[in-house]
Amino acid sequence: HVGKRVAKVFDVESDDGDNIFRGSVTEEIVVEEKTLYRITYDDGDDEDVTAESLFDMLELYKQHGEKKKKKSPEAKSKNGKKKVGRPKKNAEGKPKEKAEGKPKENAD
Repeated sequence: HVGKRVAKVFDVESDDGDNIFRGSVTEEIVVEEKTLYRITYDDGDDEDVTAESLFDMLELYKQHGEKKKKKSPEAKSKNGKKKVGRPKKNAEGKPKEKAEGKPKENAD
């Protein structure tokens, strides 16, 4: 189970209002013929849990997965820059030129 992602509900909320904390199984510990699993949470806290608790935490993670990132008011690309749409193209696949605001005059 080492390396598996888990989730657990706590009575406290994180800064974003979510009370489901995620972490990973980082170690399997055998104490007096009983196996415990060390969970290290994403915030750095850790705890040792029984196999029964681990099963519940694995199931909760299956239901909720990773924490959902809230979308910012401005959409940004992966590199943090503001997303800019692709330029519109004409029928020939070339970028369309922007209209200047004046009607085109016919050259007769």
